[in-house]
Amino acid sequence: MKKTRVAYLISIITILAIFLVGCGSQSTKSPEKNNASSSSQTSKPKQVVNLPKPTKSKVLRKSIYSANLQRKWHYFVYLPKNYHRLVAQNYHFPVIYLLHGMEGAGSNFFQEVDSKNYLDQLETAYQQKAVVIAPSYQNSFMLNYGKGADYENAFMKELIPKTTATYHLQNANGRSLLGISMGGYVSSRLSLKYPNSFKSVMLISPAVWKVVPPIIQANPQAPAFKINGRYSQKLYDSLFPTKYLKRYLSVNQLNTKFYVESSREDTTVPFINVETFVKNLKQAGIPVTFIADNFGGHTWPYWQIAVRQGYNFLLK
Repeated sequence: MKKTRVAYLISIITILAIFLVGCGSQSTKSPEKNNASSSSQTSKPKQVVNLPKPTKSKVLRKSIYSANLQRKWHYFVYLPKNYHRLVAQNYHFPVIYLLHGMEGAGSNFFQEVDSKNYLDQLETAYQQKAVVIAPSYQNSFMLNYGKGADYENAFMKELIPKTTATYHLQNANGRSLLGISMGGYVSSRLSLKYPNSFKSVMLISPAVWKVVPPIIQANPQAPAFKINGRYSQKLYDSLFPTKYLKRYLSVNQLNTKFYVESSREDTTVPFINVETFVKNLKQAGIPVTFIADNFGGHTWPYWQIAVRQGYNFLLK
């Protein structure tokens, strides 16, 4: 009888052991299923952030604080349509810096020339969205004078870096200059003095005189090329753009392209001076496209046409 009870108890214990082992094997499978479920959730694509609303192109007046000028420095900036949507998608814009002539201002490019509408048209034609920035720099020829008037340093070391960061701009590979008259001198000088800083340069009626005209020399509002208030031909020659050619050729890697346009009827900057400047660039092996027009002069009606040509050259 006792043997029967012992056998019975052994049977019960065996059944319970088998049952518990089975439950244990099932419990080890459930975490695997949970892990698989968790894995499938994390592999789903992240939710797309809502993009800003579509916007039209605009021209704004902005400023930076310049330590080199010891004041706020104002400039105009053109932003293409849907600018903020493109920034949200991490788009970096090519940029053109516009440099005005004597007695001018950055606003000239949006008042004397309808740059906004023309840039809008080019965006449609070339599918090329660009930011355009036009600072005002008085009659300084973008030179350094000290005492809160170091325009060259302000432009190269402050305006370009700050606007590049602010407006999501491309680096030197997407950076261009377009200058008129005095701005043409500035564009040629800075592009040659600072190799690898600009991809392309547009010079319109550039003020590359052999000798600065007496009326400019005597202008009290034009401090450039003067020592103690008197014009110095020696100083002018030492700052002339082609003075930087040797170093430019030794270190330039961007293969900067130059586009020069001037009128044979220009009496402010004699055509022969521009032609000589272009020849010097070509002889140095620098790629130059030179347009010699048989109409116009040193005036805005001529520049309205030439600036549009410049935008085409820089953006297509």
